[in-house]
Amino acid sequence: MRTGGPGTGKTAVGLHRVAYLLYAHRDRLARTGTLVVGPNRSFLHYIEQVLPALGELSVAQATVDDLVAHVEVRGTDDAPAAVVKGDARMAEVLRRALYAHVTMPTEPVVVVRGSRRWRVPAYELEELVRQLLDRDIRYGAARDALPQRVAHAVLVRMERAGEAPDDRVQDAVARNSAVKAAVKTVWPAVDPAKLVLRLLGDPEFLAEHADGLLDEQEQKTILWTKPARSVKSVKWSAADAVLIDEATDLIQRTHSLGHVVLDEAQDLSPCSTGRWAGAVRPVRRPSSATWHRAPPRGRPAVGRRR
Repeated sequence: MRTGGPGTGKTAVGLHRVAYLLYAHRDRLARTGTLVVGPNRSFLHYIEQVLPALGELSVAQATVDDLVAHVEVRGTDDAPAAVVKGDARMAEVLRRALYAHVTMPTEPVVVVRGSRRWRVPAYELEELVRQLLDRDIRYGAARDALPQRVAHAVLVRMERAGEAPDDRVQDAVARNSAVKAAVKTVWPAVDPAKLVLRLLGDPEFLAEHADGLLDEQEQKTILWTKPARSVKSVKWSAADAVLIDEATDLIQRTHSLGHVVLDEAQDLSPCSTGRWAGAVRPVRRPSSATWHRAPPRGRPAVGRRR
């Protein structure tokens, strides 16, 4: 991290580092990409002039708003709401709310192929679900993997019965209507914007998943006074857009970059900077702001469908 007052050369140092890395590790960064994140368009216009002068033309540039543009930002938050929404603890609130959609199976899956019926009991399906939860992979990736896990369990039964199924049979079983219906029930698809909409509009849903993370006053601070009817009707704020971006990454892994320079990092919330924690080299002015850190991740809480 580079810190210093205005005009002390923080941005210049960051850009020279980009130029050096592209010179020293050109092949690797050509594959993984390099990104400079700036606070506004004026800054990016400046970068467009500087990097070519350093001999580099292959660096992507964007503002934070560009990176989280999943919804149109038409609203604003008051300062207390923006602070809570930008707190790193919100990432864990989102994760809890997301994985609350996963429920343990209560019914077996019965796959019919020709004259044969292949049954996978609920307890075995539950074991498959828990195995995926224990892997701590993205919600969407685990959901995509579950049909193949169920299909493999069916193929094991086929082999025990003397059949010789191949990969094509496994793919066909994974696409079977009974398997797809079970996955839809146990591990449903989740829209990130709808997830955030429900969190900010449903006091009980927020209280359940913010328990132990946000106190009652903090929860009231971010709750909408009037719940929105749909994603399109919401006047999303910039902080809301960051929450949706975080939820999007929890569901499906965002493309990784080899190196990121984030300028004016002191103006961003922990929830914003946390999204690039692995690759970011922040450049910021000294700040006295204090933020809460999110607690370490644990196994997602899931329940049985009632």
